[in-house]
Amino acid sequence: MKGLLSILCTLLFLSQPLIAQYAGQPKLEDFNKFLGEERALVLQDAVDCFDQFLVNNYPYADNKTERIASFLEQIADHNEPDNSWLFDQDCNEKIIGSFESTGLRKEICLYEYESYESENEFSEVLPPPLPVDTMNIKDLGELNLDLIEEDIIPISNIDREKQVKIQEEQEERNERSLNSNGEGDYIFALLKFSPQESFVYEYAQAARDENRISAGVLANGFLFGTADYEDPFVRRLLVTEFYYWLITLERKK
Repeated sequence: MKGLLSILCTLLFLSQPLIAQYAGQPKLEDFNKFLGEERALVLQDAVDCFDQFLVNNYPYADNKTERIASFLEQIADHNEPDNSWLFDQDCNEKIIGSFESTGLRKEICLYEYESYESENEFSEVLPPPLPVDTMNIKDLGELNLDLIEEDIIPISNIDREKQVKIQEEQEERNERSLNSNGEGDYIFALLKFSPQESFVYEYAQAARDENRISAGVLANGFLFGTADYEDPFVRRLLVTEFYYWLITLERKK
């Protein structure tokens, strides 16, 4: 967890608009080729839908940057969508359906019950791991099992009906819970085709290491980590990390 927090703190100070301006387009073409034409078009359609969502919900903002900042501030402050937001249901259904039919969703995020076998060699796109100093590892001694057992509720103390209910609730959460796929083509492509000094590269590293970051924490990272919302990679991250989550929530209402 400390490693994740340090990475997120790093994101707060990263801003590379010049890199995105001069190197973004050729790298985006390579990124799209890696994903495949069909998936790349689906992702671009989602970006276009998100742009229209912002225009519909923030009509008085002067520009795209202001609209995105207002959108992120809502999530950062409340960790949930604004109940007044308007959604294009047809667009939502098209995105969700296309993400599923092309297999793009599984490359970006997985449900708890899903497994995934990666064919990507992440050592090619990640910096070498730091050496571990074993001299600083101390013996923590033996665990006091008596203390641990005091905090454990024996299963026998929970009646059968309650056990079934707990299991059903857990299964329902698993059905609905999406987590970032740190081994998928999407994260790999972000690492491979975005500059290593960029916000996007640092974010992809954090997402690969920790796939359970709250939307509010993520939004703060985007608010303070980059000022260039025109970067095509940043715009795709805004869709996959926030907008797709929102439209799946909206669909369940």
